[in-house]
Amino acid sequence: MEENRDLEEEFLNRVAERIKKMGLEAPAVLFLEAHKPLSFIGGQFLYFSLPFLGAIFGFQNVSLFAKILSTQEGVEKLLRKLEG
Repeated sequence: MEENRDLEEEFLNRVAERIKKMGLEAPAVLFLEAHKPLSFIGGQFLYFSLPFLGAIFGFQNVSLFAKILSTQEGVEKLLRKLEG
């Protein structure tokens, strides 16, 4: 259980750093805040797209991102990483 949290934390750090490196913090925060109520649907869409997106981005990465985006708590964690 703790290992999963560490994996999620590491993944969120990588995603946030990549977004910051590209200079897209403001648009990402705006998008996540606006679509927070729809986070579950977004996560389910990623699960549905896993066969296609997994071939490009890696199955574990897409699956983990879908798990994180499926909850508003996960979206909040990503927002805190982007804003901090």
